[in-house]
Amino acid sequence: MTDTNRCDIPPRALQAVLWDMDGTLVDTEPAWNAAHAAILAEHGVEFTDELAHRLQGQTMAATAEIFSSLGVQIPAEELTRMEYERVTAQVVGHAPLTPGAADLLADLNKRAVLHAVVSASFTSLIESVLSAVPNHGFTATVGGDQVTHGKPDPEPYLTAVARLGLDRAAESGRVVVLEDSVPGILSGLSAGLPTVAIRRTGSVPLPDQITEHRLARSGKLLVVNSLTEVSYQRLQDWVAPS
Repeated sequence: MTDTNRCDIPPRALQAVLWDMDGTLVDTEPAWNAAHAAILAEHGVEFTDELAHRLQGQTMAATAEIFSSLGVQIPAEELTRMEYERVTAQVVGHAPLTPGAADLLADLNKRAVLHAVVSASFTSLIESVLSAVPNHGFTATVGGDQVTHGKPDPEPYLTAVARLGLDRAAESGRVVVLEDSVPGILSGLSAGLPTVAIRRTGSVPLPDQITEHRLARSGKLLVVNSLTEVSYQRLQDWVAPS
């Protein structure tokens, strides 16, 4: 078990990074979009870019509600089974890391910064994806099936903080969230955590979606184009400037 009270960590140092998985750590969005498209097509509904944006980062319960609004009446449990069968078949063993993710993981591991995966995806898929990521160093995971309220509720990230034993570090801003979807970003901000919003080509214009959120104006939001712009030093300088 990792000791989160190590005496060699400076008191103001970055102590943990909490990673969203789909689209942030690994590029699984194409697999999810393909699953959505296939199921919708079976019910005569076209999968559009606008719909892809609406579904990005949503829980399975929220996804079922969106499908229902389109006239696709599939119970959430059945939809979950259908989508996970399709996604798992596509990503297990070949879910590529997003640009910059491998370098950032190596940087954080080198500096003994704790990190966890916090995802709307269920634990089984998280474990399958991480099994294909060598030397990832994650010490905890929080899946969508392990919380009562998923993103954008703060519960997933608060749960991760508690599992890492870093409540005090979180209170002092030394735990950072990495996210690429509006629900995830709002989840991190609502948990009171400094949150990096990753604006990817073709994704929802994240800054426009969240600038009205009260915590987005508190200095807790950093917008980047990809993880290639993120390093331990940049995060450290952001959360605890000298």
